[in-house]
Amino acid sequence: MITILLLFTRTLFVRYNQSTAIPDMQYHPLLKIHQSSFSNLPDPFYKSSDFNFMNLYIWKNITHTELFFDGDRFIIKKEDEDRFRFYIYGNVKKSLERIRQMPLWKPKHVYFLSSQISAMAGNDVVQEDESQHEYLYRYERIRGFQGKLLQKKRNHLHYFQNNYHFRVEPYIDVHHYQDRILPLFTNDEEREAFLEYLSYPIQQPFLLPLAIWIDSEIVAFTLGNIIHDTCIIHFERARKEIRGSYQAVFYYLLEELKDKKMKWINREQDLGLEHLRIAKRSYYPNDYIKKYRLILPSMEC
Repeated sequence: MITILLLFTRTLFVRYNQSTAIPDMQYHPLLKIHQSSFSNLPDPFYKSSDFNFMNLYIWKNITHTELFFDGDRFIIKKEDEDRFRFYIYGNVKKSLERIRQMPLWKPKHVYFLSSQISAMAGNDVVQEDESQHEYLYRYERIRGFQGKLLQKKRNHLHYFQNNYHFRVEPYIDVHHYQDRILPLFTNDEEREAFLEYLSYPIQQPFLLPLAIWIDSEIVAFTLGNIIHDTCIIHFERARKEIRGSYQAVFYYLLEELKDKKMKWINREQDLGLEHLRIAKRSYYPNDYIKKYRLILPSMEC
């Protein structure tokens, strides 16, 4: 009984401190009304999925995303099983000090973009975190899978085009066809993220959902998010047993972007997963949005 009471008291204390730990900043769970705060971020922030509102929104329940505002500056806070993650937009030193003071019971992993490192104090030691690097591809190079490096991708694409009777549907009505798209998501968290996407006002000019049909079945689906000169790909799912389906859905998304004045395609992080790393590197990225991590110890609550 005493143990249960202590755990209950600890939970109340922690949840209270999560929302009041930075008294001079406004605390909010991530809501649709916060989209405007992310709409005019400078380069390289707008290119990064970590500072992309739609990406934050669809994963918000899984990562328990929260925001702390100070005018037009903010701190993004996420919670994993064994850590808290923080991303800063604003004064790095001031925000970092605020994060240090938060009484949280798990280690705090604070992530920085390359441009933010110079603003840190000299005694803070950060380490490059390759698992969080985001893969960038120049649009004009990757469109059409040009060059010798992408010959295998073209081979898979041509096999799909020559052996299947298919049709491509850009801007597909995801609400109407959600039951046909959902089977492509075999991971529970990804399914939850897709369902969260469905809760958002779908008809947005910056969102490009695209599907490929074979007969009456959707065999591939992708979701692109157009931000200025960059398209961030949030979802890309296809039937693995259908050769070329993954290459095809990516190819036709790129074709649909041809009049959007794109410069960059962001295929997000590999999260340290070998199969994702192989898949993303197989398209030969031109650049990365590199991430650096500072680990702060947990505090007794």
